[in-house]
Amino acid sequence: MKVFSVLLLGGMFVTCCAAAHADSIPIHDPEVIMAGGSGSLPVGSAFSFTSPSGTSPISLLGGSPCLVAGIISVPDCIFKNATKSTWTSLSFDISPGNQIGPFVCTALDYFANCSFNSSGTQVTFSGGPGIGAGDDFLVEVIAWLPNTQFEGRAKDPPNAIPEPATVGLLLMGFGALLVKRRPWRSRSSVP
Repeated sequence: MKVFSVLLLGGMFVTCCAAAHADSIPIHDPEVIMAGGSGSLPVGSAFSFTSPSGTSPISLLGGSPCLVAGIISVPDCIFKNATKSTWTSLSFDISPGNQIGPFVCTALDYFANCSFNSSGTQVTFSGGPGIGAGDDFLVEVIAWLPNTQFEGRAKDPPNAIPEPATVGLLLMGFGALLVKRRPWRSRSSVP
C-alpha cells in the first residue's frame, strides 16, 4: 500500500510540473496590432501586404518582413498614409480564411477600437483621431499561417474634401463634354 501511495503522489507531482511548464510556453492567438512608427512605405487608401512567416515585422521572434506586391520588402512593416485626408477607420481582409482563433487585435495609436468579424477574416480599427495625412503607422501581425495576406482599406471622413487634382479632372471632363456639344463655326464664315 505504501508503494502505491508513493507512485500516486509521484504521478500527481509529475502532472502538476508538466501543467506548470505548459503555462510558461508562450502561445499566441492570431493577433493584429496597430501602432505608430517612423520610416515608412507610402500607401494609398487601398494597399496589401503578405507575411511570409505569419508573424511580421522582422523584429518579432520568428518574424519576417511585410512583402508588398510580392517583391517590396518592408522589414519594419511601417506604412505612411500618402493620401491628403485622415483615415477614420482601417480594415484588413485576411486570407486564407482557415485560420484558428480566437483572434486578437490591439489599437495602440490612432484608433480607439478594433474588432474581428465572426470568421476572423476581417479586422477593423476605428474611433479615435484616425491616421492623418502623412502619418506613419505600424502593423504587427502575430501567429498567422505562413503567407497570410492582409488587404487594407481605409475610410475617409464622410465630409472629406476631394483632392484638388480630382476636382480638376472632373471639371476638365465636364468642359470636354460641353465643347463637344457646342456647334463649331468655320473660320471662313466669320466676317
